Amino acid sequence: MDAIHIVAATQDGKKLQFWAVAAEPQRALVEVLQRVPSGWMVTLTGENLNPQEAAALGVRPFEVRKLGTSMAKHPRADKSGSGFLRGGPVGRS
Repeated sequence: MDAIHIVAATQDGKKLQFWAVAAEPQRALVEVLQRVPSGWMVTLTGENLNPQEAAALGVRPFEVRKLGTSMAKHPRADKSGSGFLRGGPVGRS
């Protein structure tokens, strides 16, 4: 299994969600974009779950799990070039 990446999703820097995604980094971003409302932005936090944390949460390969929501502003949400990807309508194959 690839690392379990922590992805931050934000709505205009006001509402923040954290997701655990067991996939390659770029795929992790796409997976979260497919689960949040249109217009949200996502970025990799640079943090990963360790094997004990993944086991405690029961995260399996290719799984996406919402960890929680915060009303705190993400420190990189309003910096241009911050690595956030903005979501829009996503077609499924």
